[in-house]
Amino acid sequence: MGRTSLFDQSPADARLLLFSSLTLVLLGCAAVYWHGNEDLWNDEIYTLQNFVFKGLPTILTDYHAPNNHIFANVLHWAWASLTGADFGDCLDAPWRIRLLPGLLSVLTVWILVKTATRHWGAEAGFTAGLILLTGISFQAFAFQVRGYPLSLLAASGLLYFALRVIEEGSFSWKNRLAVVSLTAALLWAIPSNLYFVLVVALLTPGAALLDPKINHPQGERLIHLRPVLWFAAAIVAGVVLAMVLYAPVLWQVLHNKYVEAGKSFQPAHWENSEKTLRHFLSWRWLLLPGLIWGWYRILKNNTEHRPALVLLSGTLFLPFLISAARGDSAPMRSYLVQLPAFVLLTTVTCVVALQDLNARWRRWSVLILFFICGSGYAYAVYELRQRLAEGLHDGWRYQDLNYNYYQHFYAPNKEFDLFQKKFPHKILIVENSEPHDIPVFVRHRAIASAPIDSMLRLARPGDTLFFSTRDGQRLIEGMQKDWDCSCMQPALRYPRVVVCRKK
Repeated sequence: MGRTSLFDQSPADARLLLFSSLTLVLLGCAAVYWHGNEDLWNDEIYTLQNFVFKGLPTILTDYHAPNNHIFANVLHWAWASLTGADFGDCLDAPWRIRLLPGLLSVLTVWILVKTATRHWGAEAGFTAGLILLTGISFQAFAFQVRGYPLSLLAASGLLYFALRVIEEGSFSWKNRLAVVSLTAALLWAIPSNLYFVLVVALLTPGAALLDPKINHPQGERLIHLRPVLWFAAAIVAGVVLAMVLYAPVLWQVLHNKYVEAGKSFQPAHWENSEKTLRHFLSWRWLLLPGLIWGWYRILKNNTEHRPALVLLSGTLFLPFLISAARGDSAPMRSYLVQLPAFVLLTTVTCVVALQDLNARWRRWSVLILFFICGSGYAYAVYELRQRLAEGLHDGWRYQDLNYNYYQHFYAPNKEFDLFQKKFPHKILIVENSEPHDIPVFVRHRAIASAPIDSMLRLARPGDTLFFSTRDGQRLIEGMQKDWDCSCMQPALRYPRVVVCRKK
């Protein structure tokens, strides 16, 4: 919006722009490498089996479990119908269904970069993309076949229009329809996104009052506020539209154990809030001094950015408070919708912290930011793999933001491909698994299976049994008295096939 850009000033800055663009592309490729063809896991399989591949009538009228992120499942059903993929195709080649959430996530990156660039300059656009893509939380959910990628995209769009209406003081009919649609999409995907929606609706008019441009006589102030009030009205209309869309299952949505209120302000509420923010920041702790300095400068004398600070800070923090006050027992992933607010808040505070530097130092600041975020991301991936490896050994199943299920080690397709190649037509004993992951792969591949008790009871000396387990080493140690056991292959995976011969 008329701001000078470092990237427009010299050939050196043009090279820096190229470097920045390539950085974001490479980070996107890293996300695709880790998760783009990741095998379907427990909740995804349940979602596909019980909703998406049951057809549109089931998706729209069955809410027996919150796995039915209705609008996301409508999109996944449409995508599967368009591409001709069935459930077996998705098990064998998960990229076929993960393409859709991947495309939604690409749009999320684009809209956040566009938002930051529009309001705070090209360096801010790079910063927003870098903060988002070096965050483990975003990468872990970017390709999930559930409602989270859709929620991130719709939340980013809602913040884009909120910041735009505050700064520009105008709100066309086209923008009103977009806000109605984004609000309905957020709620029809995941009902708990209501906290985020309400905070945006309430804070946008309040943030607009802090805009320096509103210091006019009372009549002109009302004229300036009118577009912001239209924005809030559009959100209300989106909420009403979502209620209409939920009509076939509204009773189920409002009367299930997941929406029951509990005791307010319990220790678990603060623990979840703190862990969520820590996961958003990940291992990029060196950003904190700049964030605090930028925050201080905005509050002290930078009235231009104060509306954005109020809106984004409230959108990031207030849903935690609402959830705690209501006594929700919400999992951490229900707060993922606040990630775009974290990205944009981090961006604007970084911009203000560095805005008085000359071109040379601003150029260096871009490289320093890249180093902080890049090294933080590299260490976060390393630490993530260490934590998940320990979880496999100790029998823990993490299901939060950064440590999500057994990502990075979950590979039933590779393990069972090798098992069927090395030991064709053998019986596999499925031990210590989730009900909607490993047994589903075993049945799909027509691998014969049997209960562990009966196989152990009937085994004679010299007999060989094959186990699918979460932790191969634990199984080997537990059976070492009567069995000689070893893992089928050396790589750490979930599941792990263990081959045991009775002594």
